[in-house]
Amino acid sequence: MSRRTAWALIVLAAAIVGVSACAATPSEEADVNREVRTKVSAPATVDVSEMNVPVSLQGLKVYDPEWVVMPQYAQEVYIAPRDVGHALEYVAMSTSGEALWAVERPRSCTGFVVTETNDGRPLAVLLDSHTSADKLAGITATAHDLRTGEVVWGPVEVPGTYSGPGLVFASTPRGVISEGGQRVALDRDTGSIVSGQSAEERVLGDVHGTLITLNGSVLLARDSHAAVEKWRLDVVEQGWDPQQIRAAVDENAATHYARLTLNQGPGPVIDIRDGTILHAAARDMGEDPLTGSVVVLTEDGLTSYDAEHRQLWSTSALPDTTIQTVGGVFVYVREGETIRVHNVLTGAIAQAYLYDHPGTILVPAHLGPTGAALVFDKNGYVLLVTVPPLGER
Repeated sequence: MSRRTAWALIVLAAAIVGVSACAATPSEEADVNREVRTKVSAPATVDVSEMNVPVSLQGLKVYDPEWVVMPQYAQEVYIAPRDVGHALEYVAMSTSGEALWAVERPRSCTGFVVTETNDGRPLAVLLDSHTSADKLAGITATAHDLRTGEVVWGPVEVPGTYSGPGLVFASTPRGVISEGGQRVALDRDTGSIVSGQSAEERVLGDVHGTLITLNGSVLLARDSHAAVEKWRLDVVEQGWDPQQIRAAVDENAATHYARLTLNQGPGPVIDIRDGTILHAAARDMGEDPLTGSVVVLTEDGLTSYDAEHRQLWSTSALPDTTIQTVGGVFVYVREGETIRVHNVLTGAIAQAYLYDHPGTILVPAHLGPTGAALVFDKNGYVLLVTVPPLGER
């Protein structure tokens, strides 16, 4: 069994039994190197000549950074941890294939999130654990510049592990599988707590700088930095039970939309800019960064909307259909073992792969706005498809 396979099983087992993340022992912490390194070995290139690469990605270099969880992205940089035995090593990679920086964390600290400061500086916020012989583990969050690794703020104490979406952290009672106890949201610029300390307010998530909270029956959205209200909705008027509302966590799915769940099932897709309800009962969704179009998966099928919320097309889908990713004017959907691709503007079936090419089909997991991508190989590991540097495109 490979180290990555073993790590995936460990993460799955932890989720099943409800083990609280980021709680290393003193001996485990002693071997962790928390110094940021900017001299990082380049990852191995991957020969994809015998694989079926999406047409839009053909001819691009592919690397295997050995990431063990799904990376997050901002401003042409991806970051995720890889397992180095004694620790997790978080490695930031540019979309041109350059390893930018790396830093270690205890192996139990899998929670992290990518965000941006109010002036647009991209950050990677990583969790850490500090334990002593006479003190239980304390969890902290530290923000690093996503491009350089420089510490921007922190470490700051948080009540528990990453919960999301955005800079939201929550405590989890030991042995309990639930959304946990106290949930707090942090300021992107300073790391200070901006919401979650009031009994009347429940933090749902921070979606790309829009803090969404539930105050009684009022869904309230405000700028997470300036605390300026953007919009509000009465959830009871919409027919939603306030106790059953949660925010779906998929940091790579969309920039301008949030998806909520109702009773752990389908829920509304909301434009975070103005509170427009795009669809009331979505199972999944994804936004195309090139066109601003949004594809929503419901019990009835797929529906695409343009940036002004006008419906573009709709088509039926099987019950087991899932959205793999949306980007590059395409939506990739999975139906069982089949990958189907639609043009997000027209709904037409697109020829995203060469029909007569043998080998493993590389399925996109994320398509960036500049042409770089994440793809799954046949083992389910994430590979990085790169593009030339900006000056060479």
